[in-house]
Amino acid sequence: RLGAEVVFPMTDVSVMLLTAADATAARPGRDAPGTGRSEPVIAAPPHAAYLAMSDKAELVRRARDLGIPVPDSIEARSAAELQAGARELGYPCVLKPARSRVRLGDRIIGTAVQIAHSAGDIDKFADTAWLGETACLAQRFIPGRGAGVFTLYGTNGPVAWFAHQRLREKPPRGGVSVLSESAAVDPGLRELSARLLGDAGWFGPAMVEFRVDPEGRPWLMEVNGRFWGSLQLAIDAGVDFPWLLYRLCRGEAVEGPENYEVGRRLRWLLGDLDHLLLQLRGKGTAESLAQRIAAIGKFFSFPDKNCRLEIRRRNDPDPFRYEFRSWLRALLA
Repeated sequence: RLGAEVVFPMTDVSVMLLTAADATAARPGRDAPGTGRSEPVIAAPPHAAYLAMSDKAELVRRARDLGIPVPDSIEARSAAELQAGARELGYPCVLKPARSRVRLGDRIIGTAVQIAHSAGDIDKFADTAWLGETACLAQRFIPGRGAGVFTLYGTNGPVAWFAHQRLREKPPRGGVSVLSESAAVDPGLRELSARLLGDAGWFGPAMVEFRVDPEGRPWLMEVNGRFWGSLQLAIDAGVDFPWLLYRLCRGEAVEGPENYEVGRRLRWLLGDLDHLLLQLRGKGTAESLAQRIAAIGKFFSFPDKNCRLEIRRRNDPDPFRYEFRSWLRALLA
């Protein structure tokens, strides 16, 4: 209706719904704008590739076949099977729904990963509406740190790669990034990611997440087949993933930059403020008074010439104004 050439699905729900129309949708490389198709090109992977990466139970099976390390996992479809799996793996263990979004009739509901420290935690988890509609993995907990790579695939393979490290998160013990810094791509993680995505016949953006244990061994956690929250950091550092994807969908021959700026930082200001408030309320990693004072100092240790604000931009102020009003309403509710 709007005459759009390309549609970018940006959330789990929109990727799930639009890839499901794969049989009739215009596809990048097959139906680029100007080839006679009237509907827009959907900038997303083929449906089979999306299912192979988004279903975590299928992802575990595929990764094992490809020799990619994954934590010991037991697939379950009931609370009793989860309890049995947890006993076999030992506590703590990770309860990981196979799908991040599940369609129940005319509703789409979200799921969440949880860490179970006892059988009682699994009993609480068992009341979820989706259990039985999709599988749930009981997975061995891997201590260490999170790591990941970001990439964009064309019909002939990878076009660009990117990586960052999280400096602060919300909530503070692990969550979305509120302060991040561009980093060099780890060659080992890139090789594992390319092996996985290439085997699936991937197209479009993907974030491949790993956990690196104290011995330095990477373990595959999940694949998100969409653009990621800190996308602006990659653009600021010199990798304009959305522009590259648009050009791919137009059927152009595209090559991403060989290098980008390492050490560039991105700050989500209101998310970082939430991080600070959680620390001050004792809901984070700052347990002593000295640590909480240090958290205040870190929050106000800006400006930083290598850091840009994610939402607040001088040439486009309206998104921050909208976000700030929404943030105040949520704070006062």
